[in-house]
Amino acid sequence: MWTKNTSRGELLDLLQAERPLSMRNSSQYDLLNSDSHSDLQIAWKEKPSQESALPRAIIVPHNKKRDFLAWALTYLTNFRPFTAYFRIFTKEDVEKYTIEQEPSLGKLESVCLGIILGEAATYLDTHDIRQLSPSGCSRTFSFAMSRALALGLLKNEGNADMANAWQMARHLTNQPKLNLNVEYLLIPWSVILLLADIVGIEKDHPPQNILDACRDLFNKGDIEDSNWMTFVSTFPEHKDVLTLMRGTREERVVTFEKMFNMLLPMKNKDETTCAFLCGYLASLIAPGAIDHLNLLRPYVRELPSILLWYGLCTGLRNHSSMKNYSLGLGRRILRDLLQYEFFIDRPRCDISLAELELLVVDNKMTLDFRTGRSGQMEIEIAPCVTTTVKWPPPSDHQQELHMRSEIEYEIADLEADVTLALAKMENVRRRLSHLTQIRASKSTDIEQKYRKGKKKGR
Repeated sequence: MWTKNTSRGELLDLLQAERPLSMRNSSQYDLLNSDSHSDLQIAWKEKPSQESALPRAIIVPHNKKRDFLAWALTYLTNFRPFTAYFRIFTKEDVEKYTIEQEPSLGKLESVCLGIILGEAATYLDTHDIRQLSPSGCSRTFSFAMSRALALGLLKNEGNADMANAWQMARHLTNQPKLNLNVEYLLIPWSVILLLADIVGIEKDHPPQNILDACRDLFNKGDIEDSNWMTFVSTFPEHKDVLTLMRGTREERVVTFEKMFNMLLPMKNKDETTCAFLCGYLASLIAPGAIDHLNLLRPYVRELPSILLWYGLCTGLRNHSSMKNYSLGLGRRILRDLLQYEFFIDRPRCDISLAELELLVVDNKMTLDFRTGRSGQMEIEIAPCVTTTVKWPPPSDHQQELHMRSEIEYEIADLEADVTLALAKMENVRRRLSHLTQIRASKSTDIEQKYRKGKKKGR
């Protein structure tokens, strides 16, 4: 890494002329321990040349980031947004966000994929799960958290900072309210962080019986009998439910539907445990495969977090097929989560959250720049961690990822039923046609043999 101590005036000259200046080879240690009293430090990943004079990052004094960004917006109008070209750090940021290794989720890959898919499916405005896309998944809170976890940025801070940043990005860009509050996401994510040995915020700590059950799933592939008994004690008349969930797949679906109706009254007393149990039982229909998102979607209105727990419990199993879901959608998401980025690399976002906050005045946006993809804006909410929002945002009568009226839900349910019925009728027609052809072929063979035998008899 190459750095130079400079002033705002010198930086202005450099960015306008794009000429290389004298600098020295440096390191993160040098940055953190520099005694220079200059206004700024600018940094390059490689030694700059005439062709690559623009710095990659700018290190500003403590508590001066906002002031510097305001200055840049005033005097460096040719670089809009400024944070699409340069990352702005304080020395404390450099120490906090340094990324020194390849991003990795280790054994938590399938767990993160499960909760991302569950969250994205919760927001869908259609019963066709095939509409899930990498773009839709990149808008979720769970995607941002998974990326931060892979980069090692969460450390001991838990959910709070990332949740606040993700919500702020949506608020500043006037995104419609989602039908899943971020509070529903914090407890499942606190389970993931504890599995990764990261201490979360105390108020978001999951119930101990749920944490113990998730650890069993993660380490042993299923919940230990002793831990399962802590749940059964709340509904002893259904203690044999696990035995029933070992029947045929059709029998498991019937058992799950019965159990959901029996567990739902628990919601008023303990919604988290109710949602976890329903998600866990749904994961037993096809252990390790997240193939029943469609089956659970009608239950989201009663239990908004059921798909989160379903995805989480499915991903916790040792032999999860999460990566192969939906023609490799899981692998595509994982590719984006694990993309390598050094904190001093050129940003890939459209704008950082810090600059976005400066551009919003009295809840009015004053954005006059092009985004990388039409209809979307990619916002960096932490170094190398982005979230995607719709831009321009949907109008008031449109909903994003998505909320519908009750009658629209009913219409969608009926359309799905009709589609399924037509598919079944088509399958029956094909089978009947196939059998008819076989019968006709056999009749022809018998008739030909009869005629040959008759000729020989002559």
